[in-house]
Amino acid sequence: MTEQGGVSYMDGILRISLMGGQARAFLVESTHTVEHARRVHHLSHTATAALGRTLTATAVLGAMLKGENESVTCRIDGGGPLGLVLAVGDSSGNVKGLVAHPEVDPPRNGEKLNVGAAVGRFTAIDQAMSGDVRWSTGSGLEFYLSGGSVLSGAVYAREDAVGGGYCSLYIDESSRWIVTA
Repeated sequence: MTEQGGVSYMDGILRISLMGGQARAFLVESTHTVEHARRVHHLSHTATAALGRTLTATAVLGAMLKGENESVTCRIDGGGPLGLVLAVGDSSGNVKGLVAHPEVDPPRNGEKLNVGAAVGRFTAIDQAMSGDVRWSTGSGLEFYLSGGSVLSGAVYAREDAVGGGYCSLYIDESSRWIVTA
């Protein structure tokens, strides 16, 4: 539990190592962190979902860092009306982030938040990325790899998330996806 600004948080990350370290998993509780971000940044429902997912993913990436003074930055700018979604995390699981336009809240897709319409799409050009892409179902993720990009990791949806969704991977012939999970 951490305390920040008089608010206590029970969020955390459980790290699991399997098969002698050949496989690993992370269980994350980030409800309080996301709620704190919603209040501080006056986020719409959709902006809360987008930033919350980014903060959570950044916490997991940070937990994989080796050194105490290392940090990771997750920057998503898919060209949607939400604009830049930015999160920074460290090896202790501390995260902070922002969205460029916190008021953006496009019409729902049925009963689901339309995060995909707010964020846009992610395109990697000539990038080397390592780690798993975990996306909550209930919204869409379009992931493009081109120009010799390499993604080493897995892309999967949370099984306990509410609603359906999709994740589309588009990989050109000069790029590679190395599945590690």
